[in-house]
Amino acid sequence: HSALLHEQLLAASHSEVLIGFVRTYMPKVLERGDELEKTGPGDVLQEFEDHRSLFEAVRDRKPDLARRRMHDHLCAMAEQFQRAEQG
Repeated sequence: HSALLHEQLLAASHSEVLIGFVRTYMPKVLERGDELEKTGPGDVLQEFEDHRSLFEAVRDRKPDLARRRMHDHLCAMAEQFQRAEQG
């Protein structure tokens, strides 16, 4: 579900800059997916919750809320990547 949500959010953004940026790192995210899931069961649940809340903000046409939720999600994913790389 993760890749599909990302694609839908990109399409909704209508931002070529954002689309280009995300498409540069998405292959690495998909490649590391199994590894990231091993960082802890709470991480998978948190990612699902992040995606749900992002979807709701976009659906409800609340751009400021969507922006904050995306920021929080990206920060959480950066931390998750760091934990995965550390072992």
